[in-house]
Amino acid sequence: VERGAVGWAGPPLERLLSAVASGPSVLRERLREDLMTLPREFAELTGASKLRVQLCLTRAQKCPRFHVDKVPARLIVTYTGPGTEFVASGWTNPLILPLESVTNTWAWRLLGSIRDNVAGGVSNERYNAMALLPGAKVEQASSPDVLLLKGAAWPGSNGAVHRSPPVDEGQTRLILTIDVEDDDE
Repeated sequence: VERGAVGWAGPPLERLLSAVASGPSVLRERLREDLMTLPREFAELTGASKLRVQLCLTRAQKCPRFHVDKVPARLIVTYTGPGTEFVASGWTNPLILPLESVTNTWAWRLLGSIRDNVAGGVSNERYNAMALLPGAKVEQASSPDVLLLKGAAWPGSNGAVHRSPPVDEGQTRLILTIDVEDDDE
């Protein structure tokens, strides 16, 4: 979606809405309205000239580990199922989820390779326990809250730490994500 564009520039809106054809009409109307307005509003808010819009229907936990997205900014709306989980700034272990200001140092690159080897060999549950400081409170967005997250590529930002919530058997999540893309992508 190009900034300043009038209307929808992606696949036909009706094709996207067919993913929720059996859902309540209120959901379809909310989704239609959001697809028509949120990309434009998000582009205006962030000053983005290019966005990536994705609509995902899933029965799985897409991103089980707490992380920071490698984009400048992301907007997330969960329409059905549990909402995205997030942690307030300052409650993460900087050895697992580093501050932006130290990630480009030689010491971090050395420590990062050790961390990646250790983190790669542990369960998601253990990783998440290591990533959060004791006393950290995990918050959860409600459906259909609009969640705005700064990513690792946002200038001067540490980025928002978040993850996909666990999804119970039989549950389905319908999620809209809109990412600010770098102009050079």
